[in-house]
Amino acid sequence: MAAISDVFETGSYDITSITVTTSHASKPPVELFIIAPTTNGTYPVLLFCHGFYLTNTWYSSLLQHIASHGYIIVAPMVRLHSVLPNNVNRDDDKLALSGHSRGGKTAFTLALAIKNTPSKFKALIGIDPVAGSSSSMQLPPKILQYIPRSFDMSIPVAVIGTEYGNQRLGLIPPFAPDGVNHLEFFSESKPPVCYLLANGYGHCDILDDWIAGYLSYICKSGKGSKDSMRK
Repeated sequence: MAAISDVFETGSYDITSITVTTSHASKPPVELFIIAPTTNGTYPVLLFCHGFYLTNTWYSSLLQHIASHGYIIVAPMVRLHSVLPNNVNRDDDKLALSGHSRGGKTAFTLALAIKNTPSKFKALIGIDPVAGSSSSMQLPPKILQYIPRSFDMSIPVAVIGTEYGNQRLGLIPPFAPDGVNHLEFFSESKPPVCYLLANGYGHCDILDDWIAGYLSYICKSGKGSKDSMRK
């Protein structure tokens, strides 16, 4: 049996990154980002929703780490069979959902919306989720009710918060303000639920180092490499 700490190190699977651009005459092109193992097999799928004004490829380091442990990561969802490596298949019975920032709120909203469908998600992970700019200015749909354990779903939930997400940087408001951040999402999630707080890190430190460094000018950030935060 592998040691528990192994999940914090790169997994044993070789992986590949796939970018798919779709377009429609009435809409601009949409880029889909997929990371998957290259070894023959059937793998669980994680649907990942990126944050507001962010790009799915800015999470490459995080998503590559997860995929190396034997997962297909899709940001956002796409019909996979035509783009995955040969003999690499998705396991539709093992579908998880995750998201960062307002993408974390999107993940919770989607899980709540389809809880009673046959293809419901098996797990939900919110990475510093944000529901709006304040408790009185939630983004629609307003899913936070400020009632403990009020989310009407029973799948396992993990909520990951950051120490600096609720702190402003100079005159710039916090990216994960109190009242609409990880604490409230955890409070309203029903068991089984776990909560983790990344001490010494900021809201954007989950992103690839180069973009996290750039955003540190407008969002309070931890010091040094963000690799430990992602792990």
